[in-house]
Amino acid sequence: MVNSAHLEQYWKAALESHQRGNYLDAEKNYRHILEILPEHADTLHYLGLLKRDTGQLDEAVELLEKAINFAPDEVQLLSNLSALYLEKKQFKQSQNAAQKALQLGGNTLKLWQNLINSSIGLDDYQKAFQQLQQAQAIYPESPELAFPAGLIAIKQQHFEQANEQFSFCLSRVLWTVTSRLHPGVGCKAEPVSTA
Repeated sequence: MVNSAHLEQYWKAALESHQRGNYLDAEKNYRHILEILPEHADTLHYLGLLKRDTGQLDEAVELLEKAINFAPDEVQLLSNLSALYLEKKQFKQSQNAAQKALQLGGNTLKLWQNLINSSIGLDDYQKAFQQLQQAQAIYPESPELAFPAGLIAIKQQHFEQANEQFSFCLSRVLWTVTSRLHPGVGCKAEPVSTA
């Protein structure tokens, strides 16, 4: 019989340790939960994220794939798995996980980025362009979409458009850095000039 008080205690301790960056304690508590309840999808998910945070990408993917078996419709889990696959250059798997998450209603900018970047990684620029158009309809003027838009424009030999996209992306990065380093400076609605 599962003692829910013990599970809750381990879960709380694991999350607190993980947030503080105390990965050894966090892993110990996650593993205690899995000894009691090996199919606990949230624990598998968060242990996988811990492994990602510590650079153990193969184990991270393995844990998230296992978690998906117990929570196949968990959008955040699919999103994180898509990002991990993308990081490991497993573009088709990344694309599949992102598409499933989007179909389940997980309409986040990060999922669209994963999907577009996976298509670019698969050298399917036509599909990437279609996905980019869909994402830009939802997230217009997004600097996160400007970089892949520039890559797609280069592939389509639209070099002036690529330059505009990269300049926009760079100006937004400079604006963000300036506003964080110097609060009150560069925090206007428009980005700082890159000239």
